[in-house]
Amino acid sequence: MTGRRGFVAAVVSAAIWRQVEKAMSKWKYDQAGKWVAKQDAQIIPGQVKTSSLLPVVNAYISNAHRIHALWKLKPDLVENACVVTGNVYQVAYELTGHVDLAKAHTDDPDFPNKLQNKMTEFVGRIGDPESLFDSRRAIARLEGLIDTFPPAWDDGFYATLSAMLTTGWTTFEVLATDLWEAALNYHPRYLSDLIG
Repeated sequence: MTGRRGFVAAVVSAAIWRQVEKAMSKWKYDQAGKWVAKQDAQIIPGQVKTSSLLPVVNAYISNAHRIHALWKLKPDLVENACVVTGNVYQVAYELTGHVDLAKAHTDDPDFPNKLQNKMTEFVGRIGDPESLFDSRRAIARLEGLIDTFPPAWDDGFYATLSAMLTTGWTTFEVLATDLWEAALNYHPRYLSDLIG
C-alpha cells in the first residue's frame, strides 16, 4: 500500500500496537513484582545436593536478579523523581510560602543554598531516607506514566522491555548450556554413549 491508504494503515497499526504494548507492559510489571529477594535466594544453593551444580545455580540466580534490576529501575526512577520533587516543593513552600522556584531565586539569589540546607535538614529528620520510597506506589506511578507518556518515548520503553526479554532468553540458554556441561562432566561415559 502506498499513498494515503498506506499512511492511514501505518497510523492505525501504530495506535493499536501502542495499546497492546501498554497492556503487555502492565502485565509484565504486575507479574514481575512477585519476586524472591536476593538475600532470600541465597538459601537456594544450600538446597543443591550436587556440588558441581552450584556454579550453575549461582550464575542463574545472578542473571535472574540482573533482569529484575533492569525491571525495577524504571519504576524506581519515577518514584524517586516524584518523591524528590514533592520534597523540594514542600521545603520551598516552608521557606517562601509558595512553590515558584524561579520567583524564589529571583527574590533571593541565595535561595538555592537555603533550599539545599533545608533539604539536608528535612532528610536528616526522617531517619531512614529509604522509607520515603514505596515500591508499590512506584509501580502505580509508572503505570500512570505509561498511560500518558509522549509517543517519542515509545522506542525507549520498547527497547528496555525488549532488553529484558532478550536477557531472559539468554539467561535460559546459559542455564541450559551450563547444566549440560555440568552433566557431561559429572557422568561423561554414560552421556557420551547416548544416541539420538
